[in-house]
Order: sequence, then structure tokens, then C-alpha cells
Amino acid sequence: MNTSDSIEEQKLIQFLNDSIVKHPYGMFYPYEFIDTLSHNIEFKLCFDYDSYLDYEWVKIKHRNVFYVNIDRNNQINSRIGDKLHLDTIKPLFKHFILNKHESEDLPEKRIMIIPLLNTVQVSKGALYVKTQLIPDSTLKRTDWKLIKKVINIASSSIMELRNEGAQFYFDKTYIEASLKEKMALIEYHPIGIWFYPNGYNPKPPTPPVPVLSKEVIKILELIDEAEEELEILEE
Repeated sequence: MNTSDSIEEQKLIQFLNDSIVKHPYGMFYPYEFIDTLSHNIEFKLCFDYDSYLDYEWVKIKHRNVFYVNIDRNNQINSRIGDKLHLDTIKPLFKHFILNKHESEDLPEKRIMIIPLLNTVQVSKGALYVKTQLIPDSTLKRTDWKLIKKVINIASSSIMELRNEGAQFYFDKTYIEASLKEKMALIEYHPIGIWFYPNGYNPKPPTPPVPVLSKEVIKILELIDEAEEELEILEE
């Protein structure tokens, strides 16, 4: 899937179905790169079937995640609102990303020095889309077309923010911006979308057993010896 829908939808759905069967706990995430032939920035959605083994995401603060859940009945809910409609996602997501009033409930910002923009604040906010594409016993499943609409709304929200940034910094639209200007705006407003097709919530790994001092180990050994002696006497 990409923003220009260059892949036929049926082929994409088949790819998703195959991937879900093989790697049921994978995730999709977007990335952007420069096409060296056309010198344009390309947007792709990558499938990562090993993501469920990566626990880095648990370090991300709750306030930095715009959580959207689409259940098997195609009801959309979020911590932003119990029930969301497609037409309300864009203004809510843009408000979430910008956090103009520095609310502690909305994303943090990191200070970055970006070429052409100088020192700016970049939002740490990202979209987390949880769905259920594996059907239940009644064959209900999240509608992929609805998922696609939600992801496209989020990506178009970021594009609007980039366009606003292009107008502010370069007095032109994002499309009119040069490649270097586009790269600067991508750093300023990166597309952060995680799509978990089967709602998998990996648990953090079990913490390692604490290392005991020699003194503590000796005490435990003495306790074990005493218990063994007690058992022998009771016999």
C-alpha cells in the first residue's frame, strides 16, 4: 500500500492474507526514501514480521501514541474518544501532533536542528492502529478498506502539516518545494504509523533474575542445609 495506490487492491489484500497466516503478529510501518532515478521521494509501507520480538516500543510513552482500535464490527475507538468517525480523525490527529499548548496529555517534542529550518520542535507523536484481520468463529473481521482509509487519513494529515510548513518556511507548497526542502519537512513532520493487523500486544520480556551477593548465597545455602537436617531428624 502506498499513498498513490500503485498496487492493485486485490493483490494487496492477498499479500496481507498470506502475511497474516505466515506471521500473525507482524506489523506494518511506513518509510520514505529518495528514488535515485526520478529524484523524487517515494512513500512505502513495509511489512516487518519480526516486530513482535522487538520490545523497544514499550519504552514509548502513552502520551505520544494516538491509539486507534478497529474491531471486528468495524467500530473505531480511541483513548481520544470512545467512538470515532472517519471525518473526525484528521482534525483530532493534527491537533494531537501539533500540541500547540504543550499539554501533558499530548505528545512530547524533541529539539532538532534541521538544515534549512534551523532549530525546531519535532513532535514525538505517532499513530498506532490495532485491528483484527483474522476472522473469529462467526467469520467477522476488520474490513481492510476501513483500515486503509484510517491510514490514508493519518498520512494525508501529515502531508497537510508539511504543506503548511512549506508555506511558512519557503512560501511555496510542499509539491513545489525542492528535494532538499522536502527532506527538511520530512524530518520536521515524519509519518509515524504502526499498523498491527491482528491486535497483538507483545509483553515486555521477563526481567532477569537479580544477581545475588556471595553473602546472600551463603545464607541461602545454610538455610537449605538446615532444612535438610530438619527433614532427616523428623524421619
